[in-house]
Amino acid sequence: MAKAIHLTAYFLTGCIAASALAWVGKYSELASASKLLFFFLFLGWVLCWLLDDALIHYFKVETKFYYSMLIGIGASLIVGGILGCLVFLVQHT
Repeated sequence: MAKAIHLTAYFLTGCIAASALAWVGKYSELASASKLLFFFLFLGWVLCWLLDDALIHYFKVETKFYYSMLIGIGASLIVGGILGCLVFLVQHT
């Protein structure tokens, strides 16, 4: 139960960080930096999926916790990306 609460806290922290990054991206001078940071986060997430066998042993975690963390990070990036798109649409209407 404690690990579930811990993973939920990580997911919520990721959602807050991605939403804050999307909010910062609404300003025209920071929009490109925000998009670049989202790209690098996404690239790191994809690399973690591709190199999962090596990273599981490096981080010394169980397989199910590693994959649940990757799914949580992916979901929080999607939430932040959707918020970023909504902020962009509201800004340009």
